[in-house]
Amino acid sequence: MKRMNKKGQHWVLNLTEILPLVIIITLSIVTIVTLTGSSLHFAVDSFDAEATAFATELLYAKGGLSYYDEDIGRVYPGLIDMERVQDKEFPKKLAELFNTTDSNRVLGAKIQLSDYSGNIISITPLEIIYNKNYYQKWSVLANRGYKGPGGARKKEISFLVSTLYPDGRIYDGTLSIEVVKSNS
Repeated sequence: MKRMNKKGQHWVLNLTEILPLVIIITLSIVTIVTLTGSSLHFAVDSFDAEATAFATELLYAKGGLSYYDEDIGRVYPGLIDMERVQDKEFPKKLAELFNTTDSNRVLGAKIQLSDYSGNIISITPLEIIYNKNYYQKWSVLANRGYKGPGGARKKEISFLVSTLYPDGRIYDGTLSIEVVKSNS
């Protein structure tokens, strides 16, 4: 039997020590990558935040539903200006407020005012619909609960408000905003 020199013995010894170590490290890396990849989801659902932001801006913005005193430049949050709301041009003013153009219409909304007993306050029109064509198209799917691409979602947001009429009367009630958005 032929004996190996010391260099050969040392090389074989190193290979037998390193090979299991390389296999263990490789398996560890593959396991970590697999577990991390399966637990991470990159889809972010921001619909609730968008709907809430839209509703609060609609209520609190200078050109929105709340009463704006031009003399002192103050918005009275939660005090609905019925003179502004009853204007037939109000839906168009909302489109201007939210800078809505044909290319970026992504939300539709139905706005209703009711008193504490639940009776809808008579305003002209009875319901204000923001982005009417979009709302009518997607609210049907949102009401049926279709999920996934091609479906739609809705969120109802309510605020306790007071309504200020042009003759100075103030009544308490509820502002309900139903926001609709397509899933695609």
